[in-house]
Amino acid sequence: MELQTKDEWRERVPHRAKCPSIKSNVKQRKSLRGTAEVKLGPQLIGKEGVLTPFDFEGYVSDKSIIEQMFSDRKIIGSGDFGDVWSGENNGTVYAIKKSKKEVKPGELNKFKEVEMLQILPHHPNLLRFYKAWIENNFIHIQTELCCMNLLEYCKSQLDEPTIYRIFAHILSGLRALHRNNYLHNDIKPENILVSFNLVFKLADFGLMRKADCSKGIEGDSCYLAPEVLTNGTSSKESDVYALGVAMLETATNLHLDTDADYKVKYKTFQISDRFFDGRSDGLRSLIQSMMNLDASKRPTCVELLNEPRIFENLSEREKTSLKRGESEEPASECSEIRNGSDSPEPPKSPITKKPRTVSPKSKTEKVSPKISPIISGSPSTPVRRPPAVIDFSSPDTSPVATRPSAPYQLERRKSFDRTRSTPRPLFG
Repeated sequence: MELQTKDEWRERVPHRAKCPSIKSNVKQRKSLRGTAEVKLGPQLIGKEGVLTPFDFEGYVSDKSIIEQMFSDRKIIGSGDFGDVWSGENNGTVYAIKKSKKEVKPGELNKFKEVEMLQILPHHPNLLRFYKAWIENNFIHIQTELCCMNLLEYCKSQLDEPTIYRIFAHILSGLRALHRNNYLHNDIKPENILVSFNLVFKLADFGLMRKADCSKGIEGDSCYLAPEVLTNGTSSKESDVYALGVAMLETATNLHLDTDADYKVKYKTFQISDRFFDGRSDGLRSLIQSMMNLDASKRPTCVELLNEPRIFENLSEREKTSLKRGESEEPASECSEIRNGSDSPEPPKSPITKKPRTVSPKSKTEKVSPKISPIISGSPSTPVRRPPAVIDFSSPDTSPVATRPSAPYQLERRKSFDRTRSTPRPLFG
C-alpha cells in the first residue's frame, strides 16, 4: 500500500478512520462491597481526589452548577470523555467538559486527567485549567476555551513560516512538561488546540505521567515511537518522536493509516519527495531528526528551540512572549471559586520591577534629566548597567534574572557595546 495524502485518501474513502487507541491491560479486582449508588452533591475536586463542598453565594440546590455559574451555554463538541460546553462567567467564556459515565464514590482515581490537570504548570502553550468538580456523580472540568484543533486548522496547506511558528509554540509547552519531569504521551494534531489569538497549546492530559513511572503501551498507535511499541516504556524522546509525526502530518498533509505495512513506511521515513514539494530541505531534515529510530539520537526540546530556523520567522513580540512564558508554577487548587471570584489570575512575569519613587518637587522647579555614562573610571560616578538577562540554558532550573556585577572596567567597554548591538538568542 503506497503512501498518500489526505486529499487522495478522501477520494477513495468518504470518512476518516481514526487510529485505534492502545491501552494497557490492567486487571481490575471486583469489589465485594455493595453496589448501592450514592449520589454526591456538588464537590470541588482537589489534589489527590480530595473533595470539598462546592458552595458559593447564591447557590441553590435545584439547579446545576453550569446553569448557575455560566450564561450563554451551548454544546460545542463531544469526545471519548464526554460533551464539551461553552459558557460565559464574569465576561469570560470557558470550556466545560462533562463526563459521559457516572462516577461512583472511590472511583475518582480512574480519571487521571483531573489529577494531572491539578499539577499542570502554568504556561502559555499549555491549556489553562481552572477547576474540576463532581455533581450528580458526573465529572466536570473547566478550562480555557479555544476555537479549533490543529487538524482542523491545517485543512488548507500551511506555509513554512506558520509551520515553524507551530513548532516553536508546542516545543515551548512540551519543554515545560519535560522540565517538570512529566510526559504527555498523547501528542497528535487533535490534541493541539488553537486559541482565538492564534496561540497553539498542548491539551488532553489524560495520559500524562511522571517520566520515571510511565510504563505500558498507551496512546494513538499512529504516533507512538517504535521503542514504546516494543518495550512499553515511554520517555521524553518518545514525546519528541510523536511531535515529529504530528509535524510531518501538518507539513505534508500525509494521511496516517492503521495498516501495518503503511505505518512502517512513514515511521521509518520512507517518504517520496513529492510529499515535500514546496518545503525546504531544512524542514525535512528537522522532522526526520525527531523521528530517528534511535531514541538517543533524537534532539531534545531545548536543542530544537535553539534551532535558528524555528525562530527566524517569529516577530519580536512572539519571541518575548515565549521567553517570558516559561513560568512553570503548578496550578492552584481552584481557590478562586471559594472566594466567589472566577476570573483568571494574570500570568506572573519572571522579573518583577520595583516602582520608582520620585521625590516631591515644587511645581515651578524644573527637573533636569541625569545622564549616566556607560563606563566611568570614577567609583562615585553612576554606572548604567545593561538590562537583565534571562538564562534559559539550564533545562533543570527555572529562569533566573541576573545582572552582571559592578563596577565595570574600562577594558570591558568594547565587549559590552558589542553585546548590546548583537541580538541575544532566545534560548541557550
